[in-house]
Amino acid sequence: MLFTVSFAPAQVKPREKILTVVIDILRAGSTICKGLQCGALSFYPVKEISDAYKFRKKNPKCLLAGEREGKKIPGFDLGNSPLEYVEEVIKDKDICLCTTNGTKVLSYCHGKPAIIASFLNFDAVVSFITPERYPEIHLACSGQNGAFGIDDVYFAGLFINSWTKKHKKANCRFDSGAYAALSIANYYDGNIERVKESSFHAMHLKKIGFIKDVDFCFTKGNITIVPKLEPDGYIRI
Repeated sequence: MLFTVSFAPAQVKPREKILTVVIDILRAGSTICKGLQCGALSFYPVKEISDAYKFRKKNPKCLLAGEREGKKIPGFDLGNSPLEYVEEVIKDKDICLCTTNGTKVLSYCHGKPAIIASFLNFDAVVSFITPERYPEIHLACSGQNGAFGIDDVYFAGLFINSWTKKHKKANCRFDSGAYAALSIANYYDGNIERVKESSFHAMHLKKIGFIKDVDFCFTKGNITIVPKLEPDGYIRI
């Protein structure tokens, strides 16, 4: 099993036979997991606000969701806070999602095998990936505004650590990015509060009123689903 890690959207280069695990802890990955768990039919990720409006023109019953600078896009139905995604609002709905970081990575993965990982479905993703099924895994960190984000890279290292402990007999190899992610995870040694304090993204979200989001997104949940990016561009269970 070969693990590779990219730190920002521009570094993501998905391939046909390689599974890409998309990571955006704060917050798109967490929002997608929470939304599908609460009954949304699908998410359709887009890069630009104009793309979202084009999508709604073709799908008038869909919800528009997303953020810029962490705040809900004016005129959209929902922002990017996973706490907004409750059953009474999103059940049986298709949601077009446009965020600064996560949906950009997902757009690069269009047509290639990709899944969404978060702390909320951490154990489910670890169990989903087997060495027999996937000989190579690429962990794609969404980062922040095109740059390195400590929260996503920490998660990538923690994930590799957990996976290798579960599959002790697997012959694992790591690229330089994976070694760096492992080093960061080992440095923090499970101290989530220190990770939050080191995360510029977390500090920004707290400053604009999303303290509960930060805490929620960094908490291991019991969501058992693994969202998958389908060939048609939709994310479904």
